[in-house]
Amino acid sequence: MASSIDSLKYSNVLALRVLIEIKKFINTMNTMEKLIIGILIVYGISVGIFGLYYNYLYAVENGFLAWLFFGEIVASFKALIWPLFEFKII
Repeated sequence: MASSIDSLKYSNVLALRVLIEIKKFINTMNTMEKLIIGILIVYGISVGIFGLYYNYLYAVENGFLAWLFFGEIVASFKALIWPLFEFKII
């Protein structure tokens, strides 16, 4: 029992050290770098959401077996370039 408590304490200390290092790194960045990273984070989250959406559409339109073999590849690619599909550029 003591070893699990010790490992929990160690993981908490490690997580705290990581957060401190991240804060130091963020403090050294300028405003433009923070803005670009923020945009990339928002875009990454949107890719994840549209990945789920395009997977669902592919499964509904083409059937489960087609989705099982090809759906993840097609849907992931479409999710990466989702603005082109949603704003009718493609």
